[in-house]
Amino acid sequence: MGATGTMGATGTARTTGTAGTTRTRMGSTPDHDDEDEPMRVETTTSRDARDTGRRRVGPVTAALAAGLLLAACTPTAGEDEVSGDGDGDAAQGNGEVEVEASDGTPEQLQLDSDDEWRLELEDPLDKPDLELTDQHGEPYDLREETAGKPTLLFFGFTHCPDFCPAHLSVLSGAMDELSAETTDDIEVVFVTVDPERDTPERLDEYLSGFDESYVGLHGDLDEIEEGLAALNLPEPIFEDADEDGSYYVSHPVAIVAFNPDDDRAHTMYPFGIRRQHWVEELPRLASGEEIG
Repeated sequence: MGATGTMGATGTARTTGTAGTTRTRMGSTPDHDDEDEPMRVETTTSRDARDTGRRRVGPVTAALAAGLLLAACTPTAGEDEVSGDGDGDAAQGNGEVEVEASDGTPEQLQLDSDDEWRLELEDPLDKPDLELTDQHGEPYDLREETAGKPTLLFFGFTHCPDFCPAHLSVLSGAMDELSAETTDDIEVVFVTVDPERDTPERLDEYLSGFDESYVGLHGDLDEIEEGLAALNLPEPIFEDADEDGSYYVSHPVAIVAFNPDDDRAHTMYPFGIRRQHWVEELPRLASGEEIG
């Protein structure tokens, strides 16, 4: 890959490497041995057939130590041409993809192995109290609109060159494989961490490239950060703008899953989950089965 990375105490990826074209591979994270890290995660991974891929963690803030919650989205050449087939490679839309990566290549914040792709929360989390505006300019109360529905919540931004399009495309590819009976009630909600650029109109255009049913939310950054804090997720970090005014944002990369029976999150899915994993998980989530 031509790049190496380590995790800091804040959970931000620090990477060095040479730019180049590479296929994003789902399946590895850097070792985490920072002596200054104030938290340690005790994890256990089930190896039985049903729960392979499970990693149980305590308070989700501790999961920062696993390097799975905050990703540094960095400039990539040809970022507007990212596309893919949603089969586990970084993807957006249709066709094949090779992500051109420079510093901060997504490989640095992926899973330890194909056997660990689900974070089970020992302490379930309440759905954040967010009242924002959807991509159609209509008010959207997250708790009210998704009450009693299986809900996948993701924080990102439309200029993200790697994590966001990959996550969303892999998920949409999995949903395409499943029956409408399974997926119709699943709410996928994308909350921008970059409301200055991500207007409702831009969110609508962006999300329609993945799935027309996805909900995009825009609002005041302070309120969005309160929603992140309610889930013990880190705030976005904005990089200095380039000469042309463009900038990149480090943001949480985990998708938070809320069970329809209690509207609480028992599970998070870090970047690197493959389409076949979603195909297994989504019917369980839709049925109200507690995952975690």
